Amino acid sequence: MTGSRAGAATLRAMNVTSKLLRSSAAALAAIFLVAGPVSAVEEAPADTGAEAPAEEDEGGKIQIAATPRQQLGLVFLGALGLGGALAFGNARRQLKGERPQATGEFRWR
Repeated sequence: MTGSRAGAATLRAMNVTSKLLRSSAAALAAIFLVAGPVSAVEEAPADTGAEAPAEEDEGGKIQIAATPRQQLGLVFLGALGLGGALAFGNARRQLKGERPQATGEFRWR
């Protein structure tokens, strides 16, 4: 029995090491993914104190996203909002017990 206990302890230690390594790698990747675009942004010109008027098209409409970068950001925000709405709907159905495999009761796992 002592052999199986030692084996289990070794596996548990390897599991902890593996989890720690993976979570550290994920955190480091997240930092690099955030730091990359931030370092590429140019410095904004000094504020002159006067507010610039809103940019208007020829038709008198105010542009929401003037640059392709802002347009892509709006697409990402829209996808994030849609994903959040779908997740909320799924969680609501799960907790109400509307799904056939769900009872609606909370269980610790």
